[in-house]
Amino acid sequence: MKRTLITQAPAKINIGLWVKGKRADGYHELASLMQTISLSDTIAIKETREDGLRIECDHPAVPTGPENLVYKSAMLLLQRLEIAPRLLIQIEKRIPVAAGLAGGSTDAAAVMVALACVASPCRIDGNEPGHRIGRPFRHAWRACPGDGTW
Repeated sequence: MKRTLITQAPAKINIGLWVKGKRADGYHELASLMQTISLSDTIAIKETREDGLRIECDHPAVPTGPENLVYKSAMLLLQRLEIAPRLLIQIEKRIPVAAGLAGGSTDAAAVMVALACVASPCRIDGNEPGHRIGRPFRHAWRACPGDGTW
């Protein structure tokens, strides 16, 4: 039986953002305070019979290929877990694209959490490619020191 998992990816707003200075790696040291809001994208993760990972989105500005953060995150986790991808991920966009509300980042984080919960406990550390995706949080504020990774 093929399974479908549906999850929400909440938007966030920056309550405060402080740029402190440039680091040796070229990033700026940041301090920020973020808060989730009720606006969220809905993501359906569906098992398929076909090999590979497919992304579909109802917003034409969202890429659906390997450049998509959801695609990158899902592939990273599946590779770590040594699971061959056979998934269709459908994104229902409600968070405006490129609005600074972390729509792509929270979509990617929500997919990683959902896949990890289904497949196996797994930790992706902050040194992995795409580590700036961050950790999802639900209806809470969060203080974020460093390079903006939440």
